[in-house]
Amino acid sequence: MKPALFEGTTATDEHSLCTALGAKAESVMRRHRETFITRDDFKWLRDRGLNAVRIPIGYWLFNPEPPFVGGAEVLDQALNWCDEFQLAANIDLHGLPGSQGPEHHTGREKFFRWGKEDSYLKRSLEFIEQVAQRYKDRSCVRLFSIVNEPDVDLPAAFLKSFNEAAYDLIRKYMPPERVAVVIAAFTEARLPEFHRHLTRGKNVLTDIHPYACFGKWSADQLMDYVHWGRDSKVPALKKAGPEDLICGEWSLGVAGTLKPAIQALPPDQQDAMMRTFADGQLLAYNQTAGWFFWSYKVESLDPFARDCWCFRNAVERGWLPASFS
Repeated sequence: MKPALFEGTTATDEHSLCTALGAKAESVMRRHRETFITRDDFKWLRDRGLNAVRIPIGYWLFNPEPPFVGGAEVLDQALNWCDEFQLAANIDLHGLPGSQGPEHHTGREKFFRWGKEDSYLKRSLEFIEQVAQRYKDRSCVRLFSIVNEPDVDLPAAFLKSFNEAAYDLIRKYMPPERVAVVIAAFTEARLPEFHRHLTRGKNVLTDIHPYACFGKWSADQLMDYVHWGRDSKVPALKKAGPEDLICGEWSLGVAGTLKPAIQALPPDQQDAMMRTFADGQLLAYNQTAGWFFWSYKVESLDPFARDCWCFRNAVERGWLPASFS
């Protein structure tokens, strides 16, 4: 999101960045958190008719362990702004103890002990209860996403058991009439394994991340994708019942093979193509319980890639609607 933070280091994630920063880690990370997203950003979203924000967090905000820098007050402040601007909050557990996959967005790339060592599952459930108890009286918290993109090779039985345990812990503090529990189907090929498996649960949504930026597609195939026609997986999404699906992440990122062709178009044709791409996705995702664009703010990529992944830039460029009300 902010490559400038990593300048002068070989870091690839938050863990290695904090290691590289050493004694400066606390001041650098606190300064970043105080300035990268501010009150004005929440106001900007409200002014354009958005009604919810997804806030990704790592366990170390609440339970810091070296080299990570804690900071639960950052989430507290974000929820205060949600209250102020009448935005619903989706608390998204993006990094669990032990890392739920090998990707950098878990906070620690290539660590991936979650699901392999019992201690990390225990700590993860303790973390979930800690968050639920802390925010049980915050009316803006309307969704609780219990794990982001668990590794595709994790056994279904393990993940189902985790979903059930997490659900029970959350329901001790957050009632179903106020807060939805969001479970993951990652990738969406695993939707039949998880969608509606929590039969005793109430107000449970299944999270999918239907990105269109992977694979080798033509422009026509890209348009097919956004109308739920990509391949056998996507009709399965529609069959699953979109009313209790939620698109936790999507973007205007396009497959690498198609990107040069779009960039080569004259500016007016490029904008028209990207607006069509955005409209098609919105038409599809508006059939679900809701959606969240990934991400609100991205810096320092090439202009086209930045605008594909930065919600605010895509709106201001005219690829996305000026108002969502």
